[in-house]
Amino acid sequence: MNDRVDLNGLSFLRLTSPASPETLPLGDVAGVLVEPFQGAEEAIRRIRGRLDGVLIPVFLTAPLDNLTQHLCDGVGRSEEDLVRFTQDARMRIDDVSPSMLAESLDYRLLAFLYTRPQRDLEPVLIPLTSQVYHWPLMEAIGNGLLEPRGWISNLSDRGFIREATPSGLVERVRYCPRCDGGHINCVDLCPFCSSMDFEQVPFIHCFVCGRVGPEEDFLKSGEMRCPFCGSRLRHIGADYDRPMESYRCRDCGKSFPEPQVSCHCLLCGLMTEPEALVPRNFYRYRITDKGILAVQTGEMEDRYAVLDTLNYMKPEPFMHILNWMVGLSKRPPVEPFCLMLIRFPNLEAFLDSMGRTAGSQAFRELIGRIREMVRATDVSTRTEAGEVLLLLPKTPRSGGSVLKGRLEALAGKVESRGVPLRMEIKMLSVPEDLQRDDDGDLFAARLRGD
Repeated sequence: MNDRVDLNGLSFLRLTSPASPETLPLGDVAGVLVEPFQGAEEAIRRIRGRLDGVLIPVFLTAPLDNLTQHLCDGVGRSEEDLVRFTQDARMRIDDVSPSMLAESLDYRLLAFLYTRPQRDLEPVLIPLTSQVYHWPLMEAIGNGLLEPRGWISNLSDRGFIREATPSGLVERVRYCPRCDGGHINCVDLCPFCSSMDFEQVPFIHCFVCGRVGPEEDFLKSGEMRCPFCGSRLRHIGADYDRPMESYRCRDCGKSFPEPQVSCHCLLCGLMTEPEALVPRNFYRYRITDKGILAVQTGEMEDRYAVLDTLNYMKPEPFMHILNWMVGLSKRPPVEPFCLMLIRFPNLEAFLDSMGRTAGSQAFRELIGRIREMVRATDVSTRTEAGEVLLLLPKTPRSGGSVLKGRLEALAGKVESRGVPLRMEIKMLSVPEDLQRDDDGDLFAARLRGD
């Protein structure tokens, strides 16, 4: 029978028998204690799928399967420990926006991680399933509406979560290119007839006749003698040596140095080369400062996303190009270029004074005017702080200064009904500002003032 227990002034719902998760009074309790029973796994999964159950602390009094335990907040915890955890979680739950929790699955997942600051989002090994690794928390919170890999990629690209460090890589699994299954058996085959029936044997290479054969064929009456030319082989390196060939096929009789590797999907039967398999890395993920701020403010919208319309590149390829250009500029003839930093230090204050809708529209219009001044060959990236790095190839300092002046003039034309929008622009040019030890990262760091 399910009942309530009081622990240090906190009321917990104790589940000891099957009950419809939809009817459980989760809104009236601080947490849930689950004593394993038949169907407990499904009950816990459905609790996490409920709006009023996604953040509630859930504890197991005894272990269940690994998948279910990842939906809970501990197994066999002491009374003092689970009370302390629940109190800490409830303090953080007070920061969560109820309206956003109801509207956004992204927000629910981030809120779960926010209310459990020591916890990472991690994959769980379920070896008897085709995918091998699963994301039980995401599957429960999303109620099957979102595919976990795409969901993770979206949240990561938007900067709400990041790979945990150190040792964030949990596993690398290779999947079948046809059925996307992760149960692959790698088979060694004879490279001539594709037979699996071969043996590893030592071979001898006779220097007199140049023939190669199994060592057993060269042993005659306790001495080494070539079975092909009859020469007596006394000294290795002078009369004979051992070649690379060390395998012999029992079907076709041919010898070879290394077997051919073929991969057999145990789910669909496809035989394929190792290079054709689809590698997939599984990481642990952690909520970022941006994700924490999104939970606390109840705002998932990225105010700086409009900046990505300025011939945007992801930071990694952008920095690769910048490093290449800096390195190239150290070898004559020098090709001039400029690197510009654009930041809006009071954007939030501007949006608040204008009103979010009107302010966002004015900001988009400003970025639209900037985009008209940027050439097709110029590229940009965006930092986590919302700064824009703009790379201007084949642009001398004079040309960069002209663009800088035009951009600074734009900020004064932005409509404001309170706090005027400030736009700060800094610029470095090559070769004038390039230092001897600079690479792209140092060059950009000097521009940012790091």
